[in-house]
Amino acid sequence: LSCGSDLYFKFIKSHSAKEIWDRLAEKRRRGSHSPAPDHEEAVQPSPSPPLPDDDEVPIERATRGHLDYEILNKAVEEGNWHDAKSFLDNHPGAVSAKISSKGDTALHVAILAGHVKIAEHLVEMMSEESLELTNEFGSTALSLAAISGVTKLAKKMFEKNPKLVTIANEHEDGLLPVIVASLYGRKHIVRYLYSVTPLEELSPEKGDPPGERGATLLNCLISAEIYDVASDLLKHFPHLAFTKDHDDNYTLRI
Repeated sequence: LSCGSDLYFKFIKSHSAKEIWDRLAEKRRRGSHSPAPDHEEAVQPSPSPPLPDDDEVPIERATRGHLDYEILNKAVEEGNWHDAKSFLDNHPGAVSAKISSKGDTALHVAILAGHVKIAEHLVEMMSEESLELTNEFGSTALSLAAISGVTKLAKKMFEKNPKLVTIANEHEDGLLPVIVASLYGRKHIVRYLYSVTPLEELSPEKGDPPGERGATLLNCLISAEIYDVASDLLKHFPHLAFTKDHDDNYTLRI
C-alpha cells in the first residue's frame, strides 16, 4: 500500500514525527501512574516565581526561556488545572509562550499528555493567532490533536480559527492535519477534518508539485480503509487517481 508503507514509515521515522509520537507515548505511559487525565481536583497551587508583567505580551515576545514556565509546564503535564490556571491568572501572556524545551505551548503540552479538558480550557483562553503557533518540529496543536484522534478538541480549535485546517506542518512533509490524521488511521477525526477542510486545498491544482497533496490524502484514506471519504474525494477530483502522491505512487497501483 502506498500510504501504508513508504510515506507512513518516512513520516514516523523522520525526526519531527518520531519525536512527537515518542513524546505522546511516553507521556501517556507516565499518565498511567499519575492522576486520571483531565484531573481538575482543587489543590493548593505552588508559589509562582515573579515574572515581568505580561498582561499585553504580544505572541512574538512571549518566548522567554522555557525554564521561566517550569511550574506551568509541570502543572499541565500532570493534569493539574488548578495550578495551571493560577499561573496563567498571574501571567496571562504565558498562554502564548513556548514553555518546553521543544518549543511547545501549554496547549501542545496538554494534548501530548492527554489532558483534553485542560486543552479545551486553554483553547478558550488563547487568541486565534496563538492557536497557529508551532513547536520546533513545525507542528501546530491541531496537528497533535490529529495524531491523537481527539475530535472534540479539533472542533473547538476549528470553531475558533478555521484557518488551522489549512496550515501544513512546517517541517518534513508539510502535511495538512487531515492527512496527518489519515496516516495514523484516525477515522473519526479524519471524517471531521475532511468535512471542514476547503476542497480547493485538496484539488489537483494544489500542492508542490500540484496535486500531490490530494493524491497523498487519497492513498492514505484507501490504506486506512476510510473508503467513504476516499470516494467523496475522488468524486470531486477524479484526476487525483492519476496523480502522483508524495512517494511518486498512483492510486491505481494500490
